[in-house]
Amino acid sequence: MLRLKLLEPKAVFIAGNIIYLALAAAGVASGVYNPPFSPSPQAVRLAAIAAVAGAISFTLAAEAGARLAPRDLRPLSLPAALAFTAILAKAAAQAGASPMLLAAAAPCLLIPFWKLEEVDSLASIAAGVALMLLGFKEAGGIPVLDARAASLYNASFTRAFSYTLLAFGCALWAALEGSSVRRVAPALLSAALLALTGSRADQAGVLASAAASAWLSRGIGALGLVLMAVACITPLAVLEVPGWLGSYAGLKYLLYRPSTTIYSLLKLAEHAGEGAGRALFTLRGRAVVAEYVGAEAGRSIASTWFGPPLLDYGLPGVLLVLGFTGFTLGLGYGRLLRERSELRRRLLASTYSLALAQLAICLDFGPDLAVIAGYMLLAYIYTAARYEPGLTPRLRKLLTR
Repeated sequence: MLRLKLLEPKAVFIAGNIIYLALAAAGVASGVYNPPFSPSPQAVRLAAIAAVAGAISFTLAAEAGARLAPRDLRPLSLPAALAFTAILAKAAAQAGASPMLLAAAAPCLLIPFWKLEEVDSLASIAAGVALMLLGFKEAGGIPVLDARAASLYNASFTRAFSYTLLAFGCALWAALEGSSVRRVAPALLSAALLALTGSRADQAGVLASAAASAWLSRGIGALGLVLMAVACITPLAVLEVPGWLGSYAGLKYLLYRPSTTIYSLLKLAEHAGEGAGRALFTLRGRAVVAEYVGAEAGRSIASTWFGPPLLDYGLPGVLLVLGFTGFTLGLGYGRLLRERSELRRRLLASTYSLALAQLAICLDFGPDLAVIAGYMLLAYIYTAARYEPGLTPRLRKLLTR
């Protein structure tokens, strides 16, 4: 119970935002980041109100979701499936694929999650790697070596699915395997492969998903969790990262990044409500944010959980997006609290860990269409997934080790 309490949705969200804000303040105070503009008092006030109101909306919605019993969730499964299908079709249209084809394919993506015990973690990981390689081919090169390929790949529909399959497969494996090393090995290998994409967020997401899943299923202790956290930030600590206003090597980037992200949020507050869905409902949300912040063409700028909804729909957008996110996480947390079956608890831990990892990543990056689609899928899993009493031979073998 203590392990689960430490990863309660509101605890992760509030603590994460406080730490992030402290790092941003340290970055400005130390001179690592020199703001290129002075935000207006009205923008600062609106951003502060949006952050507080969004945190309250998230907390209340998470508590409401956690209180719902499993029988109360079933009526929500059809709306969740329809919403996921609609968002998938919109994303497909933006990516140049057929919306009707992707909408028709949505049930194929949803049906496997109807019975989570039948999902094969290695198959999910293999599919994620295959999609990543397909994305490289579509982008015309390896993103880490080619700036144009990186821009195309990061905004592709393929990348979103590849990351989701990899993170879910690694989290599921971490929840079911025996020894600590075996639990996290696929995540470490996947993170190494994801280095080819140039996306440190995807690397951190896969590692964080596996670490939280292994922690919740009692596969690793506090030391293992700390080591996995170190693995998540290692790419930032050892690589020189090109920033908006220069290049930052080593741990300085950990101060620079939050500082520039918070100031981006303050800049977006001056344009609240002007986006009209351009930042939230697109696969290139951070590129849209960059336009309003004033960064050079081709740059992608993060703006926290509050930035894109504030830009698109103002304060109501922040309340709705954070409320939906908190409610979805609350559903998973509530099911974990009530579950007594070891198998079901481990399966739920894998999906809840995936949701938590995405929550942590968006403390910096902010939500976009892929994130919303991911939470719609998780809402479907929490409301529609059924668990049969029988075990597959593979799961029976794993759980009796």
